Amino acid sequence: MAAREKPGGYSQETEAQSVAPERTDGENRAGNGRLGDVQAGDDRTDDKPVADSGQEAPLQLDRWLPYRLFRISVRVANLLEDHYGPRFGLTRPAWRVLSVVGETPGLSAGQIARAAGLDAFSVSRAVAHLRDLGFAQRSTARRDRRYAAVTLTEAGHAVFLDLSRLASRIEAILIDSIPADQRAAFEAVLDTLDGASAALEARGWQALVHKDRNGETTDA
Repeated sequence: MAAREKPGGYSQETEAQSVAPERTDGENRAGNGRLGDVQAGDDRTDDKPVADSGQEAPLQLDRWLPYRLFRISVRVANLLEDHYGPRFGLTRPAWRVLSVVGETPGLSAGQIARAAGLDAFSVSRAVAHLRDLGFAQRSTARRDRRYAAVTLTEAGHAVFLDLSRLASRIEAILIDSIPADQRAAFEAVLDTLDGASAALEARGWQALVHKDRNGETTDA
């Protein structure tokens, strides 16, 4: 199986990004469980430290909304990779690039990077990998030799359709798990979170904290 790469979606993200970091075989299958699960041989007792009064409770990662969304993304990405890795020899960045280009042919490397949430180096490697597999090609624009558009070959488009069918089945199963009368509200919530996260990214982390007179960082 191909080395585990980063999963993800199509929004702009850092390499902590989206739609899941690089996974090793012993790693994020644990994404199926909870971070707080007690492992065999754990010496921890049932006693829990009590937070000091007046202090905020520490982050509970397995209940933190971004992490919960992240775990869903990881599980789906793992499932897809188990299919396209052995079947087509794709890495995760290559799958993301193939999906972006399959949906919107003729994008430049910079446009692909923004759409797939990858850095320029990862896009370059993924495009080269797709070309080696015979799934993609690059063509230089006549007016601007610096602009190279990426498109899928006939074989690459067939792979894109194959993966699209599996991705659609996965999405249908997930949506079917939501009661019918809650789906419209769920879509609205997703749209709200998408917009709110984009606004947060545009502001940057610096806008979320400030320093008091003693130089200590506090919530903004």
